[in-house]
Amino acid sequence: MLIAISLILLVFGFYHITKADTGNILYVGGVGSGNYTKIQYAIDNSSIGDKIYVYSGNYSENIVISHAIDLIGEDKNTTVIYAPNEIGNVISLSASHVNITGFKIMYGYDTNGLIIEGDNNNIFGNIFYDNFYGIKIQETAVNNLIYHNNFIMNIFSAIDYSNNKNQWDNGLEGNFWDDYNGTDANGDGIGDTSYKIDEVGNQDLHPLMYPWPSTEINISIDIIYCKNLGYLIDENSDGIYNLFYSNQTGIKTVTEKQQDGSYLINNDMDNDWEYTYNMQTGTLASYSSEEQKADNTIYYMLIRLIH
Repeated sequence: MLIAISLILLVFGFYHITKADTGNILYVGGVGSGNYTKIQYAIDNSSIGDKIYVYSGNYSENIVISHAIDLIGEDKNTTVIYAPNEIGNVISLSASHVNITGFKIMYGYDTNGLIIEGDNNNIFGNIFYDNFYGIKIQETAVNNLIYHNNFIMNIFSAIDYSNNKNQWDNGLEGNFWDDYNGTDANGDGIGDTSYKIDEVGNQDLHPLMYPWPSTEINISIDIIYCKNLGYLIDENSDGIYNLFYSNQTGIKTVTEKQQDGSYLINNDMDNDWEYTYNMQTGTLASYSSEEQKADNTIYYMLIRLIH
C-alpha cells in the first residue's frame, strides 16, 4: 500500500489537492482483498476528506458525489468511467472541495460527462471524450478550477452558466480543446488567443495546443492527435488505427494502413485520400493528386484482372 501511495504523490504532486493530508484511502479495482468493485460503493462508504484511488479498468456507472473527497484514477488513458447504456450523467458533483483527476470520462451521450453543482472543486488531468457536454456547470456553482483536461470528440466541449465565476485555467495553462483553431506564434504550446467556451463569455485564457501529456507509467494510447485535423483511433486496441475522426466535418471514416506503417486519411467521406500520417515521424502531409491517380490506376487494373 505504501508503494501505491508514493506513486500517487509522485504522479499528482504538482497539482493542488486541498485535502491531501487528511482522511483514509479507499481502493477500487485492482487485486486487493478489501478493494471495492464499484467507484460508487467506495464513495458511499467514504467520509469527508477521504481519498478514493481507482485502479485502471472500465467502470460502467452513473457516479454521484455529495461530500468532499479526492477521486484519483491510476491512469487517465486506462481508468475509464462511462455511462451505462450511454444514459445519464457520468459524474454528478453536488459537493464542494472535491478533486477529480486521472480519468477518461465518456459516453454521456444524452447528458454530460461531468455536471458540477458545487463550489471550490478542482477538475484536472482528465479526458472528456464523446459526451454531449464534456463539462456542464450550473448557475449557482462558483470558484471551480478546471485545467489540464483534454476535451475530445464531445458534441459540445463545455458550458458554464455561472457567468464567469469559475476558472478554466490555472493562470499559466488551461485545457486542450479539439475545436480550438488559434495559433501559437512562439511555439510554447499555449494558444495566442483565448478559447471561447460558450456564449455567456466564459473563456479558457491559456488553451493548450496539444492534448495534455500523461505522466503516468505504462500509458496505453488509443488516440493519435493529427494537428488540428482530427484523430486516428485504434478502435479495437490492437495497434491498428482503423478510424479517423475529423474535427472539420465531425465524421468518422475508415483509414488504410500502408506497408511503411503510415496511414491514408479520408477527411470528408468522398472516394479520395486527402492526407497521409507518418507514424515514425508523427507528421501529417497532404496526399498528392499524382499519388491518388496512381492508386486509382492500380485499383482499376486489379478490378479488370479479377473480371
